[in-house]
Amino acid sequence: MSYFPLLTLLLTNNIELGTAILTAILLVPFTILFLVILYLAINAEACERVVVYSVKKLFKYVLRFSRFKGMEVRTVRWIRKTIKSFNKVFVTYFRDKRVVLFSGLLMSIHHFMFASSFYFVILAFGGNISFILAAGIFITVSLVSLLSLIPGQLGIYEVLSISFLTLTVGLVNGTLVTSVVRLIQYWSIIFIGGFFAIQLGLETIKFD
Repeated sequence: MSYFPLLTLLLTNNIELGTAILTAILLVPFTILFLVILYLAINAEACERVVVYSVKKLFKYVLRFSRFKGMEVRTVRWIRKTIKSFNKVFVTYFRDKRVVLFSGLLMSIHHFMFASSFYFVILAFGGNISFILAAGIFITVSLVSLLSLIPGQLGIYEVLSISFLTLTVGLVNGTLVTSVVRLIQYWSIIFIGGFFAIQLGLETIKFD
């Protein structure tokens, strides 16, 4: 028996254990990926080698059209300059332990509040699940959605969230919970951020 049917069976019969196992499985590769990205952000030479190699392969095998000829050298030059600038800023930021600790604290609070809002919306629609299970579903859905190249993980997040919530609160409530959560956690930020961005932009234009 393959792992996916086994995991599906486990989610159906014991969603708490199944979600915990799935979350743990997903956290391992994402943690490794995060550490690799962190290493590349600190080590400019390694980052430059990896990115430049990838770009050269991209131009060689994908961008072989006439209109892209001659762009490889300029692109590589721009990438090297950008990596050096980013590395300089990042290393300066990373050396300040207070900034790192404060950023980590804010990030932890951010994710905890998002998981809490997910849990309380489920309760508001009559769901009877533990906070741990709700947080596990939220983390699992969020991690898998990161694999999507679509901005905001639109569509992928909704399908995964509804699929998990159907096992706990039913299809209708799962759909409603997902819609409200996305409204709180994504669309409200987009609209509020867009409003203030326009306001600040207009003030800047008036000031200039």
